[in-house]
Amino acid sequence: MERKVEAALAIDDAGELDGDEFGAGHVTIYLYGPDADRMLAAVESIVRRFPSPSRRAYLRYGT
Repeated sequence: MERKVEAALAIDDAGELDGDEFGAGHVTIYLYGPDADRMLAAVESIVRRFPSPSRRAYLRYGT
């Protein structure tokens, strides 16, 4: 999934994957870029296909 996310972000020049954490049945991926909405749009379909009972996206908007 990591490679697919990186490729999707690169196509749109939307941002970059900056790491991940696995543990306790959870996966967290960290994405950084200038537009949180654009990054989510670029990777949402990939993340939705990942086998998981729940998914969340936390978007942080900088100044």
